[in-house]
Amino acid sequence: MPPSLQDLQGLHPQLFVPKQFGSAKERRQWLKDGVFQEGSQKHAREKPKIPLMNGGMGVDISCAEFILKMRELGLIGVWSAAVPGWKEILEKSFKGMGPTERQQFHVESDERAIAAAADSFGEGGAWVNVMRKIGNYKKNVQALLKSDRFDVFIVGAGLAEDFPELMARPENRDKYYIPIISDPRVARIYHKAYVERRPGSRPPSAWYFEDARVAGGHLGTTKEGMSTAEICDGIWKATPNIPIIMGGSRGYLDQIMEAYDQANGCALSTRLALSKQSGFSRRLIKKVFLNPDFPVVINDRSPTGYPASGVDNGLPMLTLAQQRAALMECISCVKDDPMKPDDCHLLEGYRKTDARIRAMQKEDETNGQRAGWTHEDYYRFLVDTGDIEPNQNYCIQKELLRTRNDKEMEARGEDEEGWDPHSYLAFSGKQLETIRHDAIFRDEQGKPRVPDLEEQVVFALTHNAPQAA
Repeated sequence: MPPSLQDLQGLHPQLFVPKQFGSAKERRQWLKDGVFQEGSQKHAREKPKIPLMNGGMGVDISCAEFILKMRELGLIGVWSAAVPGWKEILEKSFKGMGPTERQQFHVESDERAIAAAADSFGEGGAWVNVMRKIGNYKKNVQALLKSDRFDVFIVGAGLAEDFPELMARPENRDKYYIPIISDPRVARIYHKAYVERRPGSRPPSAWYFEDARVAGGHLGTTKEGMSTAEICDGIWKATPNIPIIMGGSRGYLDQIMEAYDQANGCALSTRLALSKQSGFSRRLIKKVFLNPDFPVVINDRSPTGYPASGVDNGLPMLTLAQQRAALMECISCVKDDPMKPDDCHLLEGYRKTDARIRAMQKEDETNGQRAGWTHEDYYRFLVDTGDIEPNQNYCIQKELLRTRNDKEMEARGEDEEGWDPHSYLAFSGKQLETIRHDAIFRDEQGKPRVPDLEEQVVFALTHNAPQAA
């Protein structure tokens, strides 16, 4: 008989939160004394181990239901503040609204979603992942701090240059921040530029090392040829007192224990996302993530400008009309200023193509050529002749909202017959290609199934990674 979760808590106590917290004071005392021990001159290797956690997965994939289940299991739940107001945005008609109005709606819908999540987490609180690249990043951080339910901020998709001073303020001294980095050089540069050269700034409470060679979603750069142990040593050479949490495509006991041997903590994402409590629909998990015909690849299709790792399920490129629709409904999800399109590679590409087509149309009108051609006709012609490259960027806001909303549609029994596995953006780490073959994802008849989050945790803590053939 396999061990129970309670058995595993006794076997690996360092992986679990010691108790359920009934007040903010109680949980913050634990963070101060039992986790980060800021101000201690001890080397980070001698500091406490940080309990097992999930990686923050937006848009609302690490949703409130998921976070509360993680807490119930005695693990750290990391909520994602990347477009948490997705449902309101999806239901909103932006017809007749200008760029600034659309951005303001995005800000307000996120603020309402943050308040709702804070209420659901109650006195137990939660950790939160925020993305520097998000257009309303600063306003979201303000709303999260104001709620007083989020104690630990894990910050990625760009360097959080504002956090050392922000978290040094007296009102934020009981909060903590953890930059996501993918290379020791980033730790050295960040600490020197934003902490050492700014008197009164507060150092990071920990580093979250994400191995870009195997992680999922948007990626930084990790030097090839370095082991994770060498990377941790490199980070500690620059900042010896700051703990390290290791993320990036881990999903088995031996990998988890290696992380705790080399660093202070470990985060799981891909495996835990393939659970009933995540924001993914069950059919998306079964037909896309568990589909062995869909490899995991890294490409440059994200409009953020970062490379991204995900399932290659043949997500189609946008037509010119769809690119224009993205422009007219843009909520400034990856830019600070709604009037500056260049932060979004999709819109930048569309504007250049549109300008090229309009110039060609004007020339054709003068010469009496190609009468009756539409913009789409010109676009196909220019692509086919090699005059321009097709715009491969997707609208990340639209695609991720569609992916998250599929769980709601599935619950309502919608779109079963016409459901297309090629129509969804599915970020994932490289380890998915191994994890998807685990027995936990098959029922007695060998058909795909979606496990409960507790099943996933027990499996991860009782099975080593399969040996390569």
